[in-house]
Amino acid sequence: MLENNLFVGPAAPDQGKTVSWDGPIDHGTLDFNGYYPEGKFTFNFAGTGYQNLPGFAAVQALGLEKNGLVVGAMNFASGLVAPPGYEPVRSARDRRRAGRDEAETSRSRSPAGPRSAIRPGDSSSEESCCQGCSGRRSSGRRKRCQMKKTMALSCFALMFMVAAAGCGDGDPPVDESLQQVIATPAYPPGPYGTTRGRTVARYQLSGFQNAQIDHRATQPIQLADFYNPHADDPTYAPATKAQDDRLFPAGSTYGGGSPKPRALSISISSLWCGACRNEAKMVLPAKHLKYKPLGGEFLVQLDDGAFQGRSAVQQDLLTWTTKFHVNYPATIDPDRQLDALFVANVYPANIIINTRNMKIVEVVPGVPEDAYWTVFEATLAGP
Repeated sequence: MLENNLFVGPAAPDQGKTVSWDGPIDHGTLDFNGYYPEGKFTFNFAGTGYQNLPGFAAVQALGLEKNGLVVGAMNFASGLVAPPGYEPVRSARDRRRAGRDEAETSRSRSPAGPRSAIRPGDSSSEESCCQGCSGRRSSGRRKRCQMKKTMALSCFALMFMVAAAGCGDGDPPVDESLQQVIATPAYPPGPYGTTRGRTVARYQLSGFQNAQIDHRATQPIQLADFYNPHADDPTYAPATKAQDDRLFPAGSTYGGGSPKPRALSISISSLWCGACRNEAKMVLPAKHLKYKPLGGEFLVQLDDGAFQGRSAVQQDLLTWTTKFHVNYPATIDPDRQLDALFVANVYPANIIINTRNMKIVEVVPGVPEDAYWTVFEATLAGP
């Protein structure tokens, strides 16, 4: 069931389509959602193909959205407007209706700060979801956008839509008080963000720095471990090798004395996701073998275990790293901090970080294609 969402498009959508759902729907349904404007609806059903429906009444006659409705035009407090077509990607922003009492939003926030109620990646509009598995879970500690998925959808694309009400600003400063951080190593100062060009927050995770060397227990892994500010600084001259911040410290499981990466590729995956498994088996090993000697590093974050919506645990991570012979950092995080970086409700999600400044360079839903690796190579090559 996909329910409790607000899908808002331009008043005059391209080709008159309110929704174009391209990913095949194997089973399940949609209900209790709101749509604007009234228009044509297209759904792709596995086995029968596309059905083009002239309006919302035809959607309900088909058995979908029995309790859904078409809503009127509305204004959002942030000034958010729907894109003119399906190609632009909108980062998540404040979906509160203009004039809504601020106290209503405050009630959804934890005492730790406003960031606890915000999962920007959950509500961004979709450009496409190729080669990915759809689905995320709702976190008990942090309120998520209400995009519940219990139906089997290979992937989906909502054209002209801006998804669910209830999310916060798509690129606010990240409250570091919510991150488990340690004093060292160094890290770029804030403000932090979640979109291309912004500095990623100093997230603290847990996992195996290299499961092929040591998987007896999880170790702390933080993005600061990979920060390499002097990678391209010809004037940098540390007094000793031990003081050289371009190298991992002695005794590090990352490889004591070896160079820190110049670029980091993060894959956010789930054990149940077939596309994720395909990426781990067929794509990442060869790419890591190619880019590791050039200064590239990979990190895999396992969100779900064998069942959608159930957080991965250490045994799941061990299963994953053993099955796919993962020799790069692998993490789990029940708080799903990295989910803030998603641009689509799809696994896997792949993210490029420039470790010289810890800025987000690229975010791609689904298994990355050649263009992603071209960007990764450019990140490796230049500051």
